[in-house]
Amino acid sequence: MGKITRIVSASLLAATTGTLGFNWSKWITPLVEPEYVLSDSVQRVQLTPGGDGLRERVVSWVSGSDRSGDSLRLFCGDSLLFGSEPSHHEIRTHGGVTHVQSVAIPSLESGRYPYTITSGDGVEAYRDTLVIPSDTLQTFVLIGDVQDTWGDDTRPLMDSLYRVHPDAAAWIQVGDLIERPHDQYWRRYYDAFASVAPRIPLITVIGDHENEAGLMYDVDDRWEYVLDYPDNGPEERVGHAYYIDYPDMRVVCYDSNSLFWSIGTQRPWLERVLRERRDHPFLVVCAHHPVYSGTKNRFNPLNNTLLGPLFRRCGVDLVLAGHDHIFVHDRDPDGGGPHYIGLSTAHKTYSVQEPERHVASESGARYYGIMTVTPEALRVAVYREGGTLLDSLCVSRKGLR
Repeated sequence: MGKITRIVSASLLAATTGTLGFNWSKWITPLVEPEYVLSDSVQRVQLTPGGDGLRERVVSWVSGSDRSGDSLRLFCGDSLLFGSEPSHHEIRTHGGVTHVQSVAIPSLESGRYPYTITSGDGVEAYRDTLVIPSDTLQTFVLIGDVQDTWGDDTRPLMDSLYRVHPDAAAWIQVGDLIERPHDQYWRRYYDAFASVAPRIPLITVIGDHENEAGLMYDVDDRWEYVLDYPDNGPEERVGHAYYIDYPDMRVVCYDSNSLFWSIGTQRPWLERVLRERRDHPFLVVCAHHPVYSGTKNRFNPLNNTLLGPLFRRCGVDLVLAGHDHIFVHDRDPDGGGPHYIGLSTAHKTYSVQEPERHVASESGARYYGIMTVTPEALRVAVYREGGTLLDSLCVSRKGLR
């Protein structure tokens, strides 16, 4: 495997060098973040799951000043169930200063839990409700690239999905959540996901656009501290790659942007966490770059050559990706292996290359999926914006597809 890795890496380096020659300003020269000033109020409240995806939650919020004296209080009915002051991180960028506060909430039973964020002097600054779904059926909303810029309006779609699935276990998004690592685009994200972010946890991966431009991808600190994921990832990618367990499924997320530099740590970690799934009958892998690209002039050699065969050997059921700005459903050349689903929920679209070689595909619109998981089956239905069903699949507990 070492020889194969060296060959693939050399090929990738040659391709990267050639590409940079034509795209230097786009990929190497960072766009300067405009200046911004956040108010001192509690804002941009975000949920993420803990290692136990069904029962654990992390709540983060943003402000223009240090609010580490705040207190998060969680209630069961009228009774106080949990209270804690947050951890605090100050993030300085070219554009300004962001303060992030976060609290990890321990394991909860199924139900609805009102929570408040209260300032140090006892004044309630924020109130909302989070949901812990049933352990016999979990619903997940699947979202592709978003990348809202000025003029895009993703919020009506997100609001409509939330109204239909208010008790979803999580939303799973496959990178390029924002257009650039600038406050103005984070603001666009929080506006689009205003009905979802403070109530249902988000599972996401690092995309191209979450990174500063440059020869070495540098993940935006706001991504790291706002999206506070379990510290169970590989060396040097802790928080960037991670896994989350549900009663009948393990979701494994890795950083496909950094594979050229981190394949030596991410691949062994992937193999270990995929093989140790124990009582989790279903395996779902998420990354930004697909194993099989469906658009012209795109190929992800490390994903395709080194990770695709691993996913098959480890019995992965579903691989979710984005990046190509299309919808596509693929299988391995022999028709077996995982189901590979690529989604885009962005206004920007590309064309599908060779539609006949895919199980299903389409371009020119925004797409989303609904995944349901029970002890017996994992089901996915993919829709075009507006509710038109395009594709569906079912994986049984025994692995029948």
